[in-house]
Amino acid sequence: MGCCRDTSDRFYDRCSNVFPCLSDPVKRSTLCLRLGLVTLHLIYVGFLFVFDGEFRDTAKQQPW
Repeated sequence: MGCCRDTSDRFYDRCSNVFPCLSDPVKRSTLCLRLGLVTLHLIYVGFLFVFDGEFRDTAKQQPW
């Protein structure tokens, strides 16, 4: 188990140096929440494009 712990510690140290905001729990949870919300929106829009033909046609005719 010591080998796995050493590997995870080295990985965490490397990530902390590259992304210092991930070492702060408050910023990390905010970042994960934002990423989760963006992912949820992308899934929702993807679902609409796949299963709603009228939405696709409207998006093609009136892009914005």
